[in-house]
Amino acid sequence: MDRENRCLNREDRYSVKREVREFLKSGITDTHSSFTDEYEEHISSMINLLDEAVLIHDDGLIRYANKAALKLFNVDDARELYGRDIGKLIYLDSGNSVKETYAAYHDYEYKPLKIWIKREGEPIEGKMISSVPVPSGQKLVQSIIYNVSERHKIMAELEKASRLNLLSTIAGGVAHDFNNFLAIMLGNISLCRKKLGGNETVYSMMNNIENSIIRAKELANQLLFYAQDGSPTQKVAPLGKLVKDITDFALRGTSVHGEVHVSEKIGPVKINDNQIAEVMNNLIINAVQAMPHGGKIYVQAENLPADRIDNTIPLHFSGKELVKISVRDEGMGIPEKIREKIFDQFITTKPNGAGLGLSTSYRIIKNNHGDMNFQSQPGEGTTFNIYLPVCKDDRSYQKEKNKTEITMGQGRVLVMDDLEPMRKLTGEMLNLLGYDVEYAADGAEAIMLYKKSMQRAAPYDVVLMDMAIPGGMNGTAAIKGLLEIDPEAKVVMVSGYDCAEYISQYFYHDFKGFLQKPFRIGELAEMLKEVLAANRE
Repeated sequence: MDRENRCLNREDRYSVKREVREFLKSGITDTHSSFTDEYEEHISSMINLLDEAVLIHDDGLIRYANKAALKLFNVDDARELYGRDIGKLIYLDSGNSVKETYAAYHDYEYKPLKIWIKREGEPIEGKMISSVPVPSGQKLVQSIIYNVSERHKIMAELEKASRLNLLSTIAGGVAHDFNNFLAIMLGNISLCRKKLGGNETVYSMMNNIENSIIRAKELANQLLFYAQDGSPTQKVAPLGKLVKDITDFALRGTSVHGEVHVSEKIGPVKINDNQIAEVMNNLIINAVQAMPHGGKIYVQAENLPADRIDNTIPLHFSGKELVKISVRDEGMGIPEKIREKIFDQFITTKPNGAGLGLSTSYRIIKNNHGDMNFQSQPGEGTTFNIYLPVCKDDRSYQKEKNKTEITMGQGRVLVMDDLEPMRKLTGEMLNLLGYDVEYAADGAEAIMLYKKSMQRAAPYDVVLMDMAIPGGMNGTAAIKGLLEIDPEAKVVMVSGYDCAEYISQYFYHDFKGFLQKPFRIGELAEMLKEVLAANRE
């Protein structure tokens, strides 16, 4: 398409399309003008704007084809169609030749015909409307062909997208409720560990239960990722331990042996570690399934300096310092016919696969400012590569804290949550940490209690506010009321959703912190310590 056509805005394009369609249907083609003059060139450029295929044929032999026709008949150049017999490319639903309808066209009987276009594989269903130009001695027929098969596919994809949107909404709600129940379980485990003290046997058992709950939390967060379709909550973190732990976890109970190599002092990257763990898990599970009779998986994490020569690095990352993670299997490789679409949704090599693992993994890596590619050869296995930019902000990088250390405190805390078990559990954790606690079931009750505390000159030091309150005033509405009463109110956002769900509210309403359910007593203690320390400053 030439520059003038590309410059047309959307409204102009649709307007031109309507005019051309009417032009073609009315049969007003100036057949007395040469097909090589300037007039024909402008008409041809307009016809090329159409999504439908347009053919002009003379006694069945094709004389003109627009760009949509080239796509429909799977050719690169119009000259490949010129002179070909239309009857050998298209046939009627009845099986008869298209040429049998010519008499009707010359009698000006215009009606759509159901046709089939011959193509490799399955034929394409179409609908054709034809007409003749102004009367002349030639047997010209001009036809518009609608690709019905493609329209069916588009409608099927729209329906599929609608179902996925519904599924994502359901997934988000399920994950939120699931995290609420996990919060009660994890909180009670944290309390038990604190109260049992030095009983190493019981402590070890509690630790195993806690780790399982954290894994369940990660599963819930995967559902939230499907539902949110947004940017992840990220932090600067090391990758070495994560890569080793996920590989060991994913290979448990399989007949596949894993060989892991992690470079020393691997650069920190800014990521959502739960999401990167999901990607690693997906890749390793795919590698295991590619070797049903067993084998070996090679997992490598290494630093790539800016001047490193590596032909696998995506071009837009050239000259940048990266961390590269590779997962290589010894399977049969990816079939060539699906390689270009391997990161598309619903593309799978497994008989019962959903085709979401790799597409989700690719999307996660992109949302974490990275990239992903692969190399595969038949019978030689497949290697998937993940590239993540090294984070230069060393100030935000902190090593994992000792989870057994719990900071005690003091002060008055208001806990707002619609679930009574969650309120009581959070209260017990706070009491154990040294805080005085009061409770509210929704935003309206929280505002009322906060007003009374201000009247008594004994305001709350911190408010822990659940964001989703079915049937009551939620956290977003409640914090507005609290800030009107006390502009210095210290409110911590608490939710079963990831922070990305409420990121705009977080900054706009000046929340002082975020806790995602489920949380350990140590995480609660650390959050209160940070908020109260900022308050004193």
